Amino acid sequence: MQKGVPPSLGETIVEHSFMSSIISLYLCSELKGCNAEKACVLSLLHDFPEAIEGDLNKFVSLRIGKEKREIEDEIVNNYFPKWMGNFIKMTWEGSIEAKISRLADRLATIIMANEYIRLGFNDVGEIRETYLKEVEDLLKEDILRNISGKVKELIEL
Repeated sequence: MQKGVPPSLGETIVEHSFMSSIISLYLCSELKGCNAEKACVLSLLHDFPEAIEGDLNKFVSLRIGKEKREIEDEIVNNYFPKWMGNFIKMTWEGSIEAKISRLADRLATIIMANEYIRLGFNDVGEIRETYLKEVEDLLKEDILRNISGKVKELIEL
């Protein structure tokens, strides 16, 4: 999280990943056919490549496009054990657990943005709005539509 939040208050990758995994457990428990443990593990590991590449902001990520995935793939292949890399790569796939992990990632960011706004860091509103749009797009998928009520509850935290 950037946008004027002091580093001493900024969320770490570990805090974000943990919150994402708890959200994944919650959402997956509401969906038939979703393996909650797998979704939780994917959420725990989804941002591990950022430990090496750094937390790129949305503008940079969009500008470098598919090169970001290529960089992350190289990081996963060269810096992580194969078993861990396999889990990280699963977050890039289309399984229900990967979709829940992506959704939980966005929701964790929105929840933290809400907290920062309550603390007076209103510049994070732009990040919040961007992620709200992404959540809206993710909820258009048939498999995720059933949990839209639960998602709205989380957004209001």
